[in-house]
Amino acid sequence: MMFDRLASRAIRKAALVLGSAMLVIATAASGQAQSEPEWTWAEAGRPYVGTTIHVRIPTHPSTRSTAPLIREFEEATGINVEFSNELVSRDLTAVQDIELATGAVFYDVMFIGADAAARIARMGWAEPLDGFIADPNLTAPDFNIADFIEVYLEMLAPDGNLIGLPYTGESWILYYNTAIFDEHGIEGPPATLDELEAIAEIIHSDDTPAWAVRAARGQGLNIMSWAQWLWSYGGRYLDEDTGAPIVNSPEAVLATERFVDLLQRFGPSGYADLTHHDIVYSYFSQGALGMFIDASVWVGVFNDPEQSTIVGNWSTAPVPEGPAGQFPAVYSQGAMIPRGAQNPEAAWLFLQWFTSRDTQYGRALEVDGERSGDVTRWSVVSEPRFQEAYGDQNWVESTFGGVEAGRVDYRPLNLTHWVEIGDILGIAVQNVTTRTRSAQAALDDANARIARLLED
Repeated sequence: MMFDRLASRAIRKAALVLGSAMLVIATAASGQAQSEPEWTWAEAGRPYVGTTIHVRIPTHPSTRSTAPLIREFEEATGINVEFSNELVSRDLTAVQDIELATGAVFYDVMFIGADAAARIARMGWAEPLDGFIADPNLTAPDFNIADFIEVYLEMLAPDGNLIGLPYTGESWILYYNTAIFDEHGIEGPPATLDELEAIAEIIHSDDTPAWAVRAARGQGLNIMSWAQWLWSYGGRYLDEDTGAPIVNSPEAVLATERFVDLLQRFGPSGYADLTHHDIVYSYFSQGALGMFIDASVWVGVFNDPEQSTIVGNWSTAPVPEGPAGQFPAVYSQGAMIPRGAQNPEAAWLFLQWFTSRDTQYGRALEVDGERSGDVTRWSVVSEPRFQEAYGDQNWVESTFGGVEAGRVDYRPLNLTHWVEIGDILGIAVQNVTTRTRSAQAALDDANARIARLLED
């Protein structure tokens, strides 16, 4: 794996800070500071024994599989953890915004998604992490920031300052039902969007629709899906020279028409309101869908016989290419220490542990029940046991190949008002999906609204 391939200025800055901290630690370990005790979780946690920190993270395969391990952190450090992961990310983000804006911060560790990082940084709602990383009393010698998958880390450093650590990341991949493909004599997954359409023509039926993607409106819903078509057909959000929005270009209009056409012809009933949870739990895991493209995090669901009827009958592939190339979505979910947290040092210890190599290895391979392979450290991905456990459906290659092919600007998350811009686009695309407006008319209106927003 190429640890430095996607490193940004922000990541290099964080790595330099870490290098200084590592030098301090290495000097002590070499015998030049024999009075300093060896770094352990117990020693680092000693000043905070009995402290209770409050952690709130969205419900997600990665957090559900990590929750059983939290007791290990408490025993190692003496720090108590009140852990909440009941809300889905979009609902939690709305609640958090109110708390952060009013300064009424109760939690010591909070959620930070890549789509909100620029806004959080601009508002000063998160503690920069460089100082914590550089403190040899708080940061383990094997922390190793270069071990994080670079694109995930970069998404949480929107203004050059690292304000969160990624505990889960995803690239978007194609899932397909191998039993359905075999039934129709189809040897493998589609490599192009044209091939995807041709296969959908063959396997589609009223009982088992061929195709689905997120289609409910929203920047994290239909726009996460639609953006692949936008890029694949040569469209862009902004003009490279002027910075003006161009989401109504001929390429964008064609992309939208092709995106919608697949759903209308091959999607299940109610396709215009589909969310990823609908697709995963109600359709694909129950053998009632031929193909879909979504986040790489669902491997645990489809391999769990208590949730899935297709264990052994599904596989994955990289997202198909369009005329302009291959464009998988990438996304990072992280945790941050909010400005005003009551216990920032203890929170850093938890954040460090929560995203550590050992914790991610444990939740991917060692917990009972649901496991989660959507890890953010190359050292876990490269483990033979990990590749063996998650390799049967071509999942490792599909997922982490997508990570290296993914673009940070798949959605322009660096724009402070991206969420509002994305939701404007979400309404436009859904209006086309429901046949309320033509693609040209809907995107003309969206482009004008985005232009006004950027001017303001």
